[in-house]
Amino acid sequence: MWLDLTAGDASLQDETDDWHKNSSPGILAHHARWERGFKPVEVRLVEINLKTYERLLVNLALRLPALGYSQLEENVWRCGERVTVRALNMDGRDISVNFIQPADAVLVLNDPNGVNGWAMRETLPTEISRRTERFRSFSTIGWNAKGAKAWASRKDRIERYDLITPQLLNLARQRDLCLAWIDRDDAQWSYLLETPHDWRAATEDEIRRAFIRNKLEVHITWYRDDPVRFRNARMRMSLTKAEYSSVRGRESEWVAATYEDRLNLLGPEIKRAKPLPSIPQQQDTLFELPRSNEDAPT
Repeated sequence: MWLDLTAGDASLQDETDDWHKNSSPGILAHHARWERGFKPVEVRLVEINLKTYERLLVNLALRLPALGYSQLEENVWRCGERVTVRALNMDGRDISVNFIQPADAVLVLNDPNGVNGWAMRETLPTEISRRTERFRSFSTIGWNAKGAKAWASRKDRIERYDLITPQLLNLARQRDLCLAWIDRDDAQWSYLLETPHDWRAATEDEIRRAFIRNKLEVHITWYRDDPVRFRNARMRMSLTKAEYSSVRGRESEWVAATYEDRLNLLGPEIKRAKPLPSIPQQQDTLFELPRSNEDAPT
């Protein structure tokens, strides 16, 4: 069971792009029909915006036949006897888990464009992990220095730090959170995976191989392995470089502070009339985070 909570319209980014490599619905539909696969796969594509959803249906009808899918209903496609793709116009935070069975393997994709919110409700990972041990979620954090982080207010950035706190508080004992980010990346893209504790080694290996294929260096930290480094990475990703510099050495104080006290700890905010220019690609790493065994509050 593969759940894409932020399907979008599944449009091509560029006329030369391969649809099955550059859109999450295309990627899922492509891999679900893996010729060596033998287990049934259901892909559920969730899109909250009605107009975007309508474009999603048009693009699925246009692109899926080339991958071997036949349209059964307005929002349902089938490939052979094994794979189903279903589009849903709803809020990803409202999706039910009642259909998930103990033998199911579940993948959840959470890749929102919004600054302060996710399409995944706080308790969804816990709800799914109670139904099946075979569950992984993949979220793009969105702390993008060239996008939302550049024009968001300080209030937004503080709230963004707290975005994953409920997921930490609801983290089941047998599960862990992995935070991965690209080294020397001007956009500061970062990714959050929740996965069974027993899958940690394989997960980290998969991440590193994926980045190597794209000629990128990745940094990885696990919440249970090093909560302080995990916390510091969250702070560095959510705050601007100047803001993070102002609280270096006082991270625990900043995390435990109230919202108003956090504002005071960060000092005066510099108002920008226009977005900052892009940071050169070949910069020093944005994350100088030594490992630590100190306990870190969420």
